[in-house]
Amino acid sequence: MIKEWYKDWFSSKYYLELYKHRDEKEATDLINLIQRNVNLVNGGKVLDVCCGSGRHSIEFAKRGFDVTGFDLSEYLIGQAKNLKGNLKERNLK
Repeated sequence: MIKEWYKDWFSSKYYLELYKHRDEKEATDLINLIQRNVNLVNGGKVLDVCCGSGRHSIEFAKRGFDVTGFDLSEYLIGQAKNLKGNLKERNLK
């Protein structure tokens, strides 16, 4: 039987430590790039597949999009909820 290593890896606190350079600025830069190159409807819906700790989902939501993010890792989803809970804009979609 093949071990599904990714279930353990993406649920590890070490995952976020290894990729700590992927921060809010990096998320902002990427969303800027997406908005320059993809015709998104203002206030439209965004599906963030494999959203991880929610950096991109939160940035889209701050810009007025209605975002749904999902991830296999309950740990990373918990981190996303913590990030959102720490924002002053808690009523993000």
